[in-house]
Amino acid sequence: QARPLTRYLPIRKEDFDLKTHIESCGHTVDMCHHIILTQKMCKGYLTKMGGKIKSWKKRWFVFDRLKRTLSYFIDKHETKLKGVIYFQAIEEVYYDHLRSAAKKGFFHLSLANQISDFLPSQFRK
Repeated sequence: QARPLTRYLPIRKEDFDLKTHIESCGHTVDMCHHIILTQKMCKGYLTKMGGKIKSWKKRWFVFDRLKRTLSYFIDKHETKLKGVIYFQAIEEVYYDHLRSAAKKGFFHLSLANQISDFLPSQFRK
């Protein structure tokens, strides 16, 4: 059974500290050298299912609470934006427990007109 992560969102308090919140949930952020986490932003690689060509693509993602966007780039050194998802367009986010049995960390992001599938890059074989 999928549990929507969006039921806990949005947290609209301006003084909300993303890093403290994630650490208070029991995650050891200092051990995750593949991500960058601050009070307002999280950056790291995810593997996403392509839109036109249905294949997995590794992309550098930036979750920005100030801009209220989830942006992605070809890699972390790229400056040209590959895509952006605005928070208000997100209908639901959920961790897929059934698909995560084979591929850890698999989750869906449901927008008004599409569903995107994501997988943390370190779990992609």
